[in-house]
Amino acid sequence: MKIIGMLFGLLLGCAFAGGGIMIALETAIPTYRYWHAMRHWQPANATLLHVAGSEFKTEANYRYSIAGIEYQNDRVYVATSEDNIGSYHQDLTRHLQWLKENGQAVPIWYDPADPAQAVIDRDMRWGLFALMAGFCSIFVLIGLGIAYASLRPTPTVRSRRNKPSLLELRRQWRQQADTSNNVSFLDFVRHQAEQYQQSTNPASSGPRRSPSATPWLDKKEWRSNRILSNAKTSLYFMWGFAIFWSAISMPILFVLEDELNKNNYAALLGLLFPLVGLFLLSKAWKMTREWRRFGIIELQLDPFPGSIGGHVGGSLLLPKVSDFRIPYRVTLECVNTYVSGSGDNRSRRESVKWAEEGFAEAEAGGRGVRLEFRFDVPEGLPEADVEQRGDYYFWRLSLSAEIDGIPLNRQYNIPVFQTNAHARFIRHDNSAQAKKNRKEKALASLAAIKRGDFSSTSLARALIYKNEGGKHLFYYPMFRNKLLTMFALIFACGFDFAAFMINQNFAGDGMMSIFMLIFSIPFALVGLVATIAAIYLPFNNLRVSLSNGNITALRRLLFIPIQSHSLASRHINHIEIRSSGSTGQGVKQIRHYKLIVHGKNRQKFAIAEDIDGEDLAGQLRDFIGKHLGIVA
Repeated sequence: MKIIGMLFGLLLGCAFAGGGIMIALETAIPTYRYWHAMRHWQPANATLLHVAGSEFKTEANYRYSIAGIEYQNDRVYVATSEDNIGSYHQDLTRHLQWLKENGQAVPIWYDPADPAQAVIDRDMRWGLFALMAGFCSIFVLIGLGIAYASLRPTPTVRSRRNKPSLLELRRQWRQQADTSNNVSFLDFVRHQAEQYQQSTNPASSGPRRSPSATPWLDKKEWRSNRILSNAKTSLYFMWGFAIFWSAISMPILFVLEDELNKNNYAALLGLLFPLVGLFLLSKAWKMTREWRRFGIIELQLDPFPGSIGGHVGGSLLLPKVSDFRIPYRVTLECVNTYVSGSGDNRSRRESVKWAEEGFAEAEAGGRGVRLEFRFDVPEGLPEADVEQRGDYYFWRLSLSAEIDGIPLNRQYNIPVFQTNAHARFIRHDNSAQAKKNRKEKALASLAAIKRGDFSSTSLARALIYKNEGGKHLFYYPMFRNKLLTMFALIFACGFDFAAFMINQNFAGDGMMSIFMLIFSIPFALVGLVATIAAIYLPFNNLRVSLSNGNITALRRLLFIPIQSHSLASRHINHIEIRSSGSTGQGVKQIRHYKLIVHGKNRQKFAIAEDIDGEDLAGQLRDFIGKHLGIVA
């Protein structure tokens, strides 16, 4: 299977790279070659015989005389393919038609070595050339990336490290002893041996630990237990990025007027770039206001460091704030950050492994407002990485509030390790607060469902419920999948447009057109699937009814029935709660579920969809089971 996967990756990569190279050989490369050669051609005048054109191309036939010999040619410009970029063809066609109607000669350029070769406009259209070259390069890079990824070793196999010498180990041990608690040289050597074993044997790898008994002290920012947020660094970065973006996008404003005078209204899309620059500058200014208003806010942990299997707690002092009655939201997250992609497409991403949220306890003091919080952290979560390079886990504490109309947002990268320690002085229990809120919400939704008040729960987002004389109707209307529909539309438009443009620009006879047709098939297939999804997701609706011990489900697309199921309660085996995905992450993550009826004769069909949370799905299942007279 590994060899098959490798061969498939190679074939797919070669197809993409080969397609990009073939397109370049037909477009960008000959265009550049002709332009380079035409720089040495000589000027002459010609008589126009025929002129025609459209937004995609300009056609002209002209006659000229060189050294007493007459020639006839029809080449108009440098490019070898058709395009509709800007108003170039419309403007050139109008100009040539005006010259022909007024009986004026048209300036041309001819090849002194072969006067039969001539062109009217020998200037390079650099925008078109950059577009062609960029389009081809993208496919070549994607193809090479796929081929490289199929050949490289699996990511879990780490490269072997050279064994350090005894002298090197002793030097490292002395450096470690200067910055942390004493560790015997024998223990240090044993730890280094374990690390080497983990690097050469991934199966034995565990959490990375420093040989020190207190690895969190190896990180300068954690040594004093007075941890600062990343607010100042983020502020400088935002100002730098906003200024850089604005500097490179503002020149668009100077060429916009000329493009509009040419009726190239598509150039208005270029305004998006300066608008983004203004948004970034606005964001930087808001961050500056926040920093000037609240200044430095230090975090002190209790226990220090935060403990997996124990508590992560602490206090925050807001020196420039006096209002302790507003809600101060505190969020604790265990985050896995990793690099995705390759080459220039590499980007850092985050995945939240565990998170909890609550409100800090606030009290006024002589120096401002003091906030206290404490979370219970379950066993089995990864420790904070000290070095924080490459792919690693870190723990983030976030503070947010709205004070005097200015949003306060601070984030802290904190040490959390497997110490099983508990707080000594912090008593405010955010985890108990969160559990209480979840329990109250579950009890409220359970009571609402028992009395048939579905509108008081999150089921109302996708469900319309009616009770008509003992007949229970559940209706899931159209347009309930707005977010998924939007993504499907984006994919459909993008891939359908790519397939259309590939065939439009390379239509014709010969092997090139056949190759491009084959090359466009994957784009067309993805576009077709996305188009079907973009139609099905918003327009499908589900109607479920319970009456007289029977359950009926009717699925329609608009008003056209596409599926119908009916089952008596005595033939129902069970009702399954099945996960159907999730949105968001961390404390904002919502898992979605649906209910599937399983019949005793292996029938199965959906009777509920788009349920937010497993508890709510269980409550709805129990409600339906009760009215069917079965144990769900």
